[in-house]
Amino acid sequence: KGDYLVLMSDDNILDPAFVEKCVRLIKLEPDIPIVLSAYDILVMDEYSKNERRFVPAVLSKKLSTGIWKGTDILEEYLHGRLSAQLLSSVIRIDILRRNGGYSKHPCAGDEATWIPILLEGRAGLVNERCATYMVHNSSMSAGFLPDDRLSDLCEVMEEISAVAERKIMDRSMRLHVQKLVWRFVAYQAMITLLLYRRGGASVINAVQKFWNWRVMLKQCTLMDFITTLRFRTMGRILLPTPVIRWAIALRLDKLF
Repeated sequence: KGDYLVLMSDDNILDPAFVEKCVRLIKLEPDIPIVLSAYDILVMDEYSKNERRFVPAVLSKKLSTGIWKGTDILEEYLHGRLSAQLLSSVIRIDILRRNGGYSKHPCAGDEATWIPILLEGRAGLVNERCATYMVHNSSMSAGFLPDDRLSDLCEVMEEISAVAERKIMDRSMRLHVQKLVWRFVAYQAMITLLLYRRGGASVINAVQKFWNWRVMLKQCTLMDFITTLRFRTMGRILLPTPVIRWAIALRLDKLF
C-alpha cells in the first residue's frame, strides 16, 4: 500500500537510519524511482567453523550522496566502484509493478529487478554503508550451481542490454553501458569460480569449468577479463586451499 518498497531478507541487516537517509533524497525529488546505498558483506564459516570475515563496502569516489543520472550510478556499479544491491535500496512500487514486479530469475533476480529501474532517468544515491549482506552455507543462494549462476546472470544482462537499447537515447552512452554489462559478466564469472573452489572443487575442476563456459562468455572480450582481474580473486581460485587458510590465519588474506 506504500509508495516505496524495501525488500528485507531475514539474514541481512539494515542500519537503523537507512530508510531515513533514503527518504531525505526522496523529499528532494518526490518522483525519483529508486534510491540506492552501499552495503558490506559478512562471510560466515568460509574455511572453518565460527570463522567470520568482513568485506567492507565499496563507496563511490566519483558520486557523493545526492540525486544523479541513473546511468552514472549504474556505471559506478558495473565498474565495481560501488557496492549497491536490492537489499540496500528503496524502489517506487508503481514502477516496480509496471516492470512486472520482482524478477522470476532464480539466481540474478535482484539485478534483474533494480538495474532496469536505474535506466528510468534520475536516481538517488546514499554514498554510505547502510546494510550488511550475510554469506553463509544455509542460505538459499548457497545451493545454486555455478553453471546456473552464470547462465542466469548472462540472461539477465542480455535483458538489461535490451532495456538500455530502448531507454537510453544517447547512442554513445547506450553502447558504453552495454559494453560495461559484459565486462561485469566477466568479473562475476571469476567470482563464481571462486565460490566453486570454496565449495571444494580443485584447481583443475575450476579451469575445466571456465573452459566449459566459453559459449556463455562469448560476448566478453579478453580485455574484459584483464581489466576486472583481481589478484585476491585469482589467488583464491588458483592457490591450494591450505595456503589460503594459512594466509587467513596470519591475517594475510587481503593478499589472497
